[in-house]
Amino acid sequence: MTPSVSFSTIPYVGVGQTASIDATVMPTGNTVPISLSISGPAAIDSPTGTFTQSTDVIVKGLSAGTATITATVSNSDGATTVGSTSFTVVQPLWSKASAQLRV
Repeated sequence: MTPSVSFSTIPYVGVGQTASIDATVMPTGNTVPISLSISGPAAIDSPTGTFTQSTDVIVKGLSAGTATITATVSNSDGATTVGSTSFTVVQPLWSKASAQLRV
């Protein structure tokens, strides 16, 4: 049976910051390895390999824009998408650089 993955939503993640997204795998007890990929201005910090059960996905914002996470499983035809989510990466209003005083 091919699993499915649903993701919690996050309003945004800041550039240089991390956020956690819940990835819920159905059915419970799934044994099919699931891979994650990301497109856009963010990176996946964890998990770094495949997973079979529900897990937290830690993402890091790299630059402003929209990022999409895609969950896939391998099969005889290549790969099948079993879930995806998108989120916005924003430039923080405050940063160390903007807080420095210029004399």
